[in-house]
Amino acid sequence: MNTELMYLVWITAFTAIMWIPYILDRAAVWGLTDTVGYPDNPKPQSAWARRMKAAHANAVENLVIFAALVLAAHAANVTNPATVFACALYFWSRIVHWFAYTANESGTDEIIVRRFPSGEGRWPVSSGGGTFAKWSKEGSELIYRSRDRIMSVPVKVTAATFEVGTSTPLFTDAHLDVPLDFESVAAAGSMLGTRALQIFDDTTCVVRATERWTDFYKHESCGKCTPCREGTWWLAQILERLEHGHGDEEDIEKLVDICDNILGRSFCALGDGATSPITSSVQYFRDEYLEHLRLGRCPFDRDASTLFATGTTSGSTEVKEPASA
Repeated sequence: MNTELMYLVWITAFTAIMWIPYILDRAAVWGLTDTVGYPDNPKPQSAWARRMKAAHANAVENLVIFAALVLAAHAANVTNPATVFACALYFWSRIVHWFAYTANESGTDEIIVRRFPSGEGRWPVSSGGGTFAKWSKEGSELIYRSRDRIMSVPVKVTAATFEVGTSTPLFTDAHLDVPLDFESVAAAGSMLGTRALQIFDDTTCVVRATERWTDFYKHESCGKCTPCREGTWWLAQILERLEHGHGDEEDIEKLVDICDNILGRSFCALGDGATSPITSSVQYFRDEYLEHLRLGRCPFDRDASTLFATGTTSGSTEVKEPASA
């Protein structure tokens, strides 16, 4: 066995071994019974274990390419100091990557928060461990805490709606204490994505917001695949009908059914992204959909949830908030 094949054996063994700590953490969090099964509502594993799983998946993907190159070189009887050095470099880089990625729970980034109807702000947020940045509600304000600052965002109501980007599932006020890191947001059922949060108070109609997002995905669909091309068009039509208080409860179920037929069946992620806000809005705000049908119209005042332009001053547009909410 030449040196290159030895490195292949070593990295294969290491890739298998790196899975063990993740499984041990799963057993500790889920218990032995659920570890070997598929629990309906699994508890989120430790942040380091979820990062280790991602590092392992990356290692497996790269191992396939590395193994093919080593075996091809061996079959061609190609071995020299350059191939040995390349194999050694790959072996040690994979080990460093595994340890560094698993241990990386620090670092700050910037999060964009767009609060409707009154404005936008940018604040630093922990992008790793999930212990340094979170939202909580105190009285009539959302309180943002990071490792080095506390900021408050006034909210005029007792609940808020969170949209972590338009292609991810909605959050509600029940999720305010979810740490703003990728692992914690994913464990809670959404995605942090580009870290752009939209926060709505109760002047905003969730059905209308979802309809406008869906119009965007309908417009942006390239039309290449049928589920996305036809599905987003029908979703937009149904949401428009529901927003104006027309239709019936079957239309709500039809929305979910169409989303189920788009999710995972389109050529790219645009189709999947179009379904997330719809299914989560029905899950968390079904009563709001039903209220549209009961009244035969949208129950929300559009002016109350709109930021109006009032003119320009020195080349910039002045805006004003609604007088009341």
